[in-house]
Amino acid sequence: LEVLEHVPEYSRVLAEALRVARRFVVLSVPSKADDNPEHIHLFTAAQLTDALREAGAARVTTDGVLNHLLLVARCR
Repeated sequence: LEVLEHVPEYSRVLAEALRVARRFVVLSVPSKADDNPEHIHLFTAAQLTDALREAGAARVTTDGVLNHLLLVARCR
């Protein structure tokens, strides 16, 4: 949780998370820009859904809470 926006090659992280997970990968990322200079990515739900599907997720659901996106990816 709260790491993906800091990682330059996030698609590799997603692929590895899906590889090692048994059933699900749960992600939480900021949903809008903030003052943290270490956030190198700002994702939309569609971008992350596409990235998770490309990394091998069987199904992705999205939701949100104040200023954050929550995604659950089902592993194949």
